[in-house]
Amino acid sequence: MTRFLTTLALVAVFAFLLGRAIDIEQANGQPAVQAASQGLVYPRKRPLAEMSLPQVERLQVRILAHYRGALAAHEKAAARRALNRVERTHRRWYAAATIWTKAELAETRARLTVLQADRDWWFAVRYADRIYPGSAGWLLSCSASEGGHGGWVPNRQGSGAGGWMQFLSGTFYANVDAAFADARARGHVVPRSWRSWYSAGGQAVVGAYMLRVGQRGQWVGAGC
Repeated sequence: MTRFLTTLALVAVFAFLLGRAIDIEQANGQPAVQAASQGLVYPRKRPLAEMSLPQVERLQVRILAHYRGALAAHEKAAARRALNRVERTHRRWYAAATIWTKAELAETRARLTVLQADRDWWFAVRYADRIYPGSAGWLLSCSASEGGHGGWVPNRQGSGAGGWMQFLSGTFYANVDAAFADARARGHVVPRSWRSWYSAGGQAVVGAYMLRVGQRGQWVGAGC
């Protein structure tokens, strides 16, 4: 988020300075692409730092669309004639801003996926399947006969188990460190918040890990 705010502030400053340069060139009668200084800072009801991730994502999508459109306008003009100095500078900055914003949008969406997987079983299963390919089918089948695909639920027979995979808390916490270490060794950093018995992402990753190391016998559901 901090990097996105810094990037947006820098682009806004350059947009102002470059916009002033375009006004000067237009006053001198030289042709210039018109899209350069419009729409870089979008109106919003509150500061970016106070916006939720979905709101930031929507803002980044709009900004990226603007940058791509402005860059395309400059490329189209360049195909017809030689660009002047200000237009060439603008084209370089729109190309850079497109790359920056695309990367920031990808980062925001990755964070959204992590947040969704922390509470949504379907997202959690897909995330775990990235770490342990082929585990999604078993996680969905087993959980269907254990805690289901909805929210976290306690065992109805009072066994003390709970969640989508109906983990006993002791079983979950006995395996979570090994599961997270194994995921890290495979190139995946699992969020610390998923170390909770109540986390969908945590139950999916630990369940997939236990399947991988031959502990599927811990479950007795028909789908396991």
